[in-house]
Amino acid sequence: MARPQPQRAQPLGEPVGCVEAQLGDQEVDPVDERGSGRVGGVLGERGSCVAFGLSMDYEVFLLARIKERFDRTGDLVPSVRQGLGASGPVITMAAAVLAVSFFAMATSVVTPIKIFGLGTGLAILIDAILIRGVLVPAFLELTAPIIWWAPRPLRAVHQRFHVTDSGD
Repeated sequence: MARPQPQRAQPLGEPVGCVEAQLGDQEVDPVDERGSGRVGGVLGERGSCVAFGLSMDYEVFLLARIKERFDRTGDLVPSVRQGLGASGPVITMAAAVLAVSFFAMATSVVTPIKIFGLGTGLAILIDAILIRGVLVPAFLELTAPIIWWAPRPLRAVHQRFHVTDSGD
């Protein structure tokens, strides 16, 4: 049984580690036909790209809800809580649906598809629960004084053309 080899750092490295732990003893490297017993870098990068694209959707949705409340009240801490409360169930359900569909790929007999499904499903769950539910709100509250800062020229454009997030 081959031991899993450490991979190079990737933006969403936790799922790659989980996939290594589950499937590390199989022939899973699509580039290296010798069956090195490690997850191929190409699969990890593809899964990370898909998960990154999907997570940006959640991020924009969450920050838009927080910014709307901040524009109304001017107080960041309740805005973060209310924005997360308003968008949290939607983000959680969307992540659950996507994760289940990616986990369905993990039932494949084709090992690269199995790796892609398992890794991407785990990345989506970790992102929706840990990153969007814990780390983003904590970061927003820690950087409260400067989080919505904009350079003077950009503020002038927003004021001149009445650019808002709410569409009012």
